[in-house]
Amino acid sequence: MEPRGPGDAQELLTPRQLEVLELLARGLTNREIAGVLGISPGTVKVHVSAVIEALDVSNRTEAALALQDLQTESEADEKPDDEAPSGSGVPGFGARPAIVILPFDDLSADSPDAFFADALVEDLTTALAAFRWFPVIARNSSWAYRGEAVDVIRVSRELGARYVVEGSVRRAGDRVRIHVQLIDGSTGRHLLAEKIDRSLGDVLVVQDEVVEAIVGALAPTLLRVEGMRTLCRPAASLDAWERFQRGLALLYRYGAWETGEAMELLEGVAADEPEFPAAHAALAMARFTAGIVEIARTQGSEGTPDELQAAGARGFSLLSQVAATGQRATELDPLDAAGHLAVGLGLACLGQREQAMQSLERSLELNPSSALASFGLAGAIFQLADFEPAVPLCERAIRLSPNDPLLYLFEGLLAAVHLRARRFEEALEHSRRSVRTEPEFAISLRPLEPIALAFLDRTDEARERVDALRTLAPNWNLLLARALAPDDFVDLMVEGLRRAGWEPFDPGAGARRSDDDVRR
Repeated sequence: MEPRGPGDAQELLTPRQLEVLELLARGLTNREIAGVLGISPGTVKVHVSAVIEALDVSNRTEAALALQDLQTESEADEKPDDEAPSGSGVPGFGARPAIVILPFDDLSADSPDAFFADALVEDLTTALAAFRWFPVIARNSSWAYRGEAVDVIRVSRELGARYVVEGSVRRAGDRVRIHVQLIDGSTGRHLLAEKIDRSLGDVLVVQDEVVEAIVGALAPTLLRVEGMRTLCRPAASLDAWERFQRGLALLYRYGAWETGEAMELLEGVAADEPEFPAAHAALAMARFTAGIVEIARTQGSEGTPDELQAAGARGFSLLSQVAATGQRATELDPLDAAGHLAVGLGLACLGQREQAMQSLERSLELNPSSALASFGLAGAIFQLADFEPAVPLCERAIRLSPNDPLLYLFEGLLAAVHLRARRFEEALEHSRRSVRTEPEFAISLRPLEPIALAFLDRTDEARERVDALRTLAPNWNLLLARALAPDDFVDLMVEGLRRAGWEPFDPGAGARRSDDDVRR
């Protein structure tokens, strides 16, 4: 067989095999590679054998040397000078931009708990790594900058990390204050700044709460900024990762057009990179969002009952694909929290509540800072007879991501839970928060306010809200509610709206699935 040159490696190997090869070249064992990539050691062994065969070399050492030759050729072709670009890719993660968490400064005058700052950074590093969207530079590398007056741009360049997190901890008595900043290492521009105050009781509990709050703030900002970066470049020049980020950026706008464009982009990435689990997870979420958007459009659109039913059918068709697409992501990467989230949401749409909850709980185990997973699990629990555990999950989602584009849904679901429990004052409060947060997109949730008012015997106010809603959305109907809510809750909605003087149009009375699980 004629020897193959190292320049052929990218064509010969799959993305996963390239990741294995890069980690192998750094001297990692199969078990260590398995830990980094979240796959089994047996799967790593299979990939290593495939790499050796594809490169036509005899062993791991020769494969590592072939990769070094490839990297040397690439650097010569792409970067003639000696300066490494800030935010260059990290070996083992393709072109995905990296993030580094620098040691936090301890500003306490007298700190008997000086370990707190170090432990906080350790847990923050682990928690951000759980997102698996961005590689996180190892603690041992970032700790080299401890005690220095840090030049963020220099650190970014030296570590190959596009994003830098730095912060400080100040303790006074039994209180602690944490400041944290997210910085674009290529420009030095601050992208996010957060201040967190806590009373120190059980220091480990406080540490967990702080890490959860910081990650909940940082991760959505990272995804949004990285996505916006790709929107400024023509699609033809984007590699798979950048097209993936472009798709996410569009998806997170949650508009009908943007969701369709995101689906098209992500379908292309999944087809081009069939072993890229994040692409399959994102595509599943795009199909889920598109399905909900399609059904939700019936809330404000004109149409005959047949046309509304057809729109609902299109939405249900998309929702029926979500679980299988998410399952592909979990097969490729069992530790991909986003994949388990998609599976859970998709199974919930199919009426398979018990399995849905297992997947959503697994997603939260893998990424405890996911507001969307908390919300999704709350939505699945809302379908059950014992639905009260949905309350703390909704509250957790709101706390994790107080500036989330879907905050109106988090508040709306919390309002629905309180309404179903006949806590009408609480339902009224959260329904109003939902509408204030997103006056346009919360159209499907607006009826919760007059319903709560009607059950509080504030009939005049309820009728005023109903009149306003009918003017704003004369074709509002119960199709979406029947698709997503339990029957007894829909019945409660109907009763409340009747009390408020409105008999809502109900084209979807038979649209809900008849699976026994739905009614459990």
